[in-house]
Order: sequence, then C-alpha cells, then structure tokens
Amino acid sequence: MNQDLTPIIPNEYVIRRPRDEMGGQRTITVRKYSTAVTYERATILSGLASSSLIFGNEFGVIERYEVDNPDRNIRVLCGLVGERNLVLLSQQTNKPDYFRIKNVLLATLMIEFSVDQTSGKLELLVYGGKHGYAELWKMLQEHFGVGSEDATARAFSDIGLRSLCERFFDRLYQITIDPWYKEGWGTIKAADFRSSRGQFIDPDVDRMKQVIENKDIRIESFKSMLGSQMMAPELEDAHDIKFIILKDSGVSLDIPALRLPVTKTDLAYETVLYDLARQSYRRIIGDEELFEAVPGNENPLQLRLPQVD
Repeated sequence: MNQDLTPIIPNEYVIRRPRDEMGGQRTITVRKYSTAVTYERATILSGLASSSLIFGNEFGVIERYEVDNPDRNIRVLCGLVGERNLVLLSQQTNKPDYFRIKNVLLATLMIEFSVDQTSGKLELLVYGGKHGYAELWKMLQEHFGVGSEDATARAFSDIGLRSLCERFFDRLYQITIDPWYKEGWGTIKAADFRSSRGQFIDPDVDRMKQVIENKDIRIESFKSMLGSQMMAPELEDAHDIKFIILKDSGVSLDIPALRLPVTKTDLAYETVLYDLARQSYRRIIGDEELFEAVPGNENPLQLRLPQVD
C-alpha cells in the first residue's frame, strides 16, 4: 500500500460531493472587541485591500460586502487555508491511497468594523468557529497595526447580563448562577439548572422564582432560543436559532444546516450563514447597552498601514 502523500489527485479518482451535504450544523461564536485606535474608514478600506486571500497566503479577505451607505459598518469574510488529508479508493487497483490536498479552505470568519459612537474608536465584531483567530490577529497587526494586545474583549456587566437573561426567562434551557453568598443557598458555590428532554425550564419553580426576584444573585451564563424563526435572503426555510451566552461574554449560535437554491456556490453558502448569524446576534443583543464600560484613552492611537518598500 502506497502511503506517500502527494498534493495531486490523479484523474482516475473522481470526487463528488452532493449539494445537500455542503453545509451541516455550525456553531458560530460572536465576540465584541474595543480598541484604542481611532476609526478611520478610508484607512480600514485600504488595509482590507491589502489583506486579500491570494495563493501562497495562509489567511486573508475572501470578500468585502459592499454597502451603499458610507455610515454603515464594514464587513468582510475571511478564510483560513491549509492542508487536508484524504484516503481515496483507486478505481484501477481497488486499494486505498493516501493524499494530502494543499490550499484547502479550512475555516471562515466574518469581521465587522464599526465605530464607538461615544469615543470614536474602532470596535470589532468577530464571528467564527474554533479556527482562524490567531491568523486574524496576525492580519490585523500586519495591515492595521492592531494586534490582540491592542484589543479589549468586551464583557457583559452583571446588570446587563441579568437584563438580557430576563428577556429570555420564559424559554431557558439552562442557566448558571453564582449564589454562594446568599442566605438559603447553603454552601453551593455555583448552581447549574438544566431542562429535561429538550424542554424549557419552568420559570415558576421555586428556585427559578428566587433567581428572578433576587437581583443580587449573579447570572453567569444561560442557553435559550430566539422567540421566532429566523429567515435570510436566499434561504428556502426559516430556522429556530438556539444560543448560549458564554461566561466569557461570547454569544454562541447554533446554526442548523441551511438549504439554498442548488445554483448557489459554497461561497454563497458562507455569506448566507454569516448573514443569518449577524441577524440573530442583533436580535439577541438588541439596542440596550449590556457591556462593561471600557476605560477611556486621552491619546487614542491612529490606524496605520504597512510600509511599502
């Protein structure tokens, strides 16, 4: 059996992937970051133009979403490229052969550039799965001068998280609280209530009544579902979106497999996926200020472009 890895698949191997297997269930986590640099739209667009994903790069911008209104946020779809190993059965020998496929798109992320209306500083919303974050910060450092050390992950305030949870209190699957210092909770350090058989937790049980009535009980995270089905352009069906408010203040969205017209490409699938994630995140967070304040900076930094030799 030949186990040498090669980047080229010979012609006798035919790879077909049914369209209905293109996209399965995906978990998209959204995190918000503040920076100490001023928001400069022209500089951001110039930096993105230099950040395209081209052959030989590991990470970069695949697509920038055009907007008619210059006051709207700038959004881009980024991709992580790498290698993937396959085992294929040869039509000639009926034996498995091993291949390494190079330049495979392994993961995508969407980044939204916006301006803090109070401070005028750059804010980032990052949508993605488990992979690509280190490469994203490397790209931002190289093309914008904004590295991970220059960004502050925004955290929900205790009041903000409680307010958010109370909006979904009648459709909670799980809630984690920290009531150890409250009389009547014994020596419990953290309480974790879960529903059974996929149903919502009954908000009228005694413990849940205590959580909602006692504003001093700290809510750490919860799992819920948007109250109505979500729809996006190009989708053939509406979908229920479950989500988890994480302890680190990320919002994790469970996006089911989506059905698109068969004429749509894989890239179009990613676009619709992130559009749905963006709509869902905005429905969850709303217009209320839920995050802890970020300390001010009297001397904000300027976005910078890389020097061209």
